[in-house]
Amino acid sequence: MLLIQTAAATLIFAYFNNDSVRTVAAQIGAFKVQSGLLGAFVAGLIGGGIVPEIARVFTGKTKRLDAENLIRIGSTAFTYGVVGIQVDLLYNYQAVWFGQGNDAVTLLQKTAVDMLLFSPLLSIPTATYLLGWWQSSFSRRYWAKALTWKFFRDECLGAMPLCWSYWIPILLLTYALPLPLQFPFAILAESAWSIVFVLLVVDRGAAPEVAVP
Repeated sequence: MLLIQTAAATLIFAYFNNDSVRTVAAQIGAFKVQSGLLGAFVAGLIGGGIVPEIARVFTGKTKRLDAENLIRIGSTAFTYGVVGIQVDLLYNYQAVWFGQGNDAVTLLQKTAVDMLLFSPLLSIPTATYLLGWWQSSFSRRYWAKALTWKFFRDECLGAMPLCWSYWIPILLLTYALPLPLQFPFAILAESAWSIVFVLLVVDRGAAPEVAVP
């Protein structure tokens, strides 16, 4: 986590101090704006769903791409595509609510909304519930267990300490960037985290619990 955060800080430093990096970043930002919510869905699908699956193949945790694994990959990718849309909308609304400055107050306000409201109440529950529903073979009985305080506390709020420790520094860096670059940078951080998660954490057959905040 510290290595990724350090690399992210280095990239932000390069953006603000290197003309070539800013030129490339501007092209990425323009593409993001043109791609809209569809681009956010595809980016979330790749960053949170496809990248960790590639890591699982290379680490031997996915030994064959049979029908069951393909369904799992598709369900995971779709889930993180949905979360990608949520994240993109959040970034755009935050720009309206708090402006597009990168002063300390603005960065702290956006990060607080992201980490204290959006992640525990929307993005992480979305990923947790959708992935859990798939793992239950889309059983209606799943929701009787899922829509309880105990499940929400253990499965959703239980993921927040890890989420905070990784994403708070990343988000402070993310919100320092111009709006068109915030989502691409967050997806890059999510992809890096997904790979580390697969390499270091025992794989239970699902995608990383800490979705893009």
